Amino acid sequence: VTNVTDFGAFVELEPGIAGLVHISELSWERISHPKEVVQPGQTVRAMVLKVDPENRRISLSLKALQQDPWEEFLEQYSVGSVVSGPVTQIKEFGAFVRITPAVEGLIHVSEISHERIGHPSEVLKLGQEVTAKIIGINEAKRQVRLSIKKLQEDMAQAETEKFIATQPVRETITLRERLRELGMG
Repeated sequence: VTNVTDFGAFVELEPGIAGLVHISELSWERISHPKEVVQPGQTVRAMVLKVDPENRRISLSLKALQQDPWEEFLEQYSVGSVVSGPVTQIKEFGAFVRITPAVEGLIHVSEISHERIGHPSEVLKLGQEVTAKIIGINEAKRQVRLSIKKLQEDMAQAETEKFIATQPVRETITLRERLRELGMG
């Protein structure tokens, strides 16, 4: 690595021949600056993505040599799975939660709470650890939809079922019979 800039890292392949690893090709994880992954003087293994002899440019990738974390995510999780992670971004339309180091899910504002909220920041804070249910996975777009609301509904349903299961079994009785028992019919 000969130079690190805001948009990527330049790597010398041979004396006088350098290629660029764009910031989007440094890591599967979301990074804000290339220095989070590489430093000047560091030796790296990279894959050549594109050679443009006309403009004397070589595009390289570090992440192409790493396992795709999306595949690992799909092996581990599916719709209905319950996941936990920190809130990484809050936008007007929802909040992003880190599920694995390289995969985030979106909790749409309508899936945060049963009460109507104007902005996700009314309920969630950056860095806050949240637990939610996966309600959708779009493999083509690499998007995960999450819901706190659906998880709460599932938990309430489970508690209701548990309560009903602990109640003594009563025989069925008609309203007329019950009124007679009470002396009202």
